[in-house]
Amino acid sequence: MSGPHFKGSEPVEEIVHDPFTLDMEIVSAICLIQKNERGRQGRVRVQQILKQLVDKSISDENKRKVREGKMPEVPPQEKERLAAQVVQCRIRGILARKDVERQRQEEMVFLGMQRKPKTEKELENDNPI
Repeated sequence: MSGPHFKGSEPVEEIVHDPFTLDMEIVSAICLIQKNERGRQGRVRVQQILKQLVDKSISDENKRKVREGKMPEVPPQEKERLAAQVVQCRIRGILARKDVERQRQEEMVFLGMQRKPKTEKELENDNPI
């Protein structure tokens, strides 16, 4: 029998336990969060190490195949193209990080959490010499 249960003429309240609430002190909650975060970081670290090992073994296998003549060597033009691609990727990353930092500074000024940087004219006016 589903639905509310009746005891006499009055309905009986059902006690519902919310699985997303925990009855614990703040210190216990902090410890639980830290434990789970450390576990997550550990799993990510293991995944990175495994990826590095797989990449290294693939690289070693390709080098072995080139040495044995089972696979053609990469031509110099292809090596140059790959090197240029790596350089471009790094430069784009540097420029993107600079742009994000600039946007963060603008947001901090907008929120009133930092002062607006002085212009060159204001800096010249501050110079006592």
